[in-house]
Amino acid sequence: MWFVDQIESSYRLRAVSAVGLRFPLNGTANGKAALAALDDADAEAALCRLDPMVAEGLRREIVEIRRTGIAFDRNEHTPGISAAAIARRALGDNVIAISVPAPTARFLEKEQRIIAALRAAADSPDWTR
Repeated sequence: MWFVDQIESSYRLRAVSAVGLRFPLNGTANGKAALAALDDADAEAALCRLDPMVAEGLRREIVEIRRTGIAFDRNEHTPGISAAAIARRALGDNVIAISVPAPTARFLEKEQRIIAALRAAADSPDWTR
């Protein structure tokens, strides 16, 4: 999962992911959302490369992400940072994701607003272009 763009928060304490960085599919909200956007065979191909216990936990999470449309990373990738994300299939076999990371205390305080904003983004006609 590569970061291709970012809008930085105006808060002094913020989560920043440098454009061009590569993050793992497991342990990140956008990575989990991307896995859930894949068909079963493609998701399983990615999961089989992981530790079996990690893969089994992610399989359960993928079921929930597909049901709700939202993936979470609560202090998994980086302690003190949490995130929520959505993902969709794009042209060809590409998957695109939008995530909102924040320091965990602020994330928990604003989680419902973050989820609502992600759902609004997912429903936007621009998302399907």
